Amino acid sequence: MNLQKVSNQVEEKISQLFEELRSGMAEREDSRAFGAMIEKKITDHWPQICAEMGYSPLDKPGRRTIFDFAFSKGKTTVGIDVKTKDLERSDQRDIEYIRVAPFIMLPQNAYRIENLGTGQVRLNYTLNQVWDEIEWNRDIKSFYDLFVDLAITHYQRVSRDALKRIEALERFRQNGYQNFTFGKR
Repeated sequence: MNLQKVSNQVEEKISQLFEELRSGMAEREDSRAFGAMIEKKITDHWPQICAEMGYSPLDKPGRRTIFDFAFSKGKTTVGIDVKTKDLERSDQRDIEYIRVAPFIMLPQNAYRIENLGTGQVRLNYTLNQVWDEIEWNRDIKSFYDLFVDLAITHYQRVSRDALKRIEALERFRQNGYQNFTFGKR
């Protein structure tokens, strides 16, 4: 399966859903509400989009996943993370672009791990910024190799920070609960 081609097809189908938003729409409360509106519209049309491309739509396995939508074809399952960029103006909100790319093929410097264990893998860059660096032929083992390294680095940093905080709490107790600080004195 050519995932670059598939990504372009999915992006085109999703973009068609939002053509009217490229010319402006009433301002929403915040970017989360805007994102929720976009996700709902795609969700409502996902079975049709998949059918038009010859794929079987899949439900999310749970609330906290690294993808927004998924489909299968034969023995291949593909999770799609949809990224949008919206422009806020004084009384309007536009979609600047919609991008679709396989999460596992992004360049290593695109990933940032925060609060691992709660589904907080963030991107350092927009897909437009790293589009030419996407590794379209990366296999899942190569992704796991780089991701495990990132996770280990994250846990090492978090564990060092946790030990410093434990020490600060112990000092606080030893000092009769006076002058608490996590910083150095």
